Amino acid sequence: LVLAAGYLAVRLPGHLDGFKPRLPNLIDDIELEAREYNVLAAIEKYDPGGAVIVTDRPMFAFRSEREIPPELAVFSDKRLSTGWLTEEQVIAAIEKIQPRIVLLARFTLPRVRAYVQDRYELVYSYYPFRLFLRVD
Repeated sequence: LVLAAGYLAVRLPGHLDGFKPRLPNLIDDIELEAREYNVLAAIEKYDPGGAVIVTDRPMFAFRSEREIPPELAVFSDKRLSTGWLTEEQVIAAIEKIQPRIVLLARFTLPRVRAYVQDRYELVYSYYPFRLFLRVD
């Protein structure tokens, strides 16, 4: 029993270091990557003091102090895969709110991307982030 505990004490920390569960929306400010800061800077540059944003990464709305449509506040893979959130609902939210900027970064949403590309101008692109500015 002592040998097993000693073995685990030596081997377990090394294995646990390999697991970094960095969920995309649950990162401390200190751990934000430079590209994420660049996205926040681009959001502020193209829409200073904006009130509403449509994004598939709601944490960026929070960090940039913008509102997000309530129906898109929980934008998760589970909601998309079960049909509780559809691309048509995202497009409807964009049509209803008509935000100045749209940020797509987390999910492959071909119909949303096609809709946005027809009506918005791509102003920032650094994989996986695509920031679109409404063409007025």
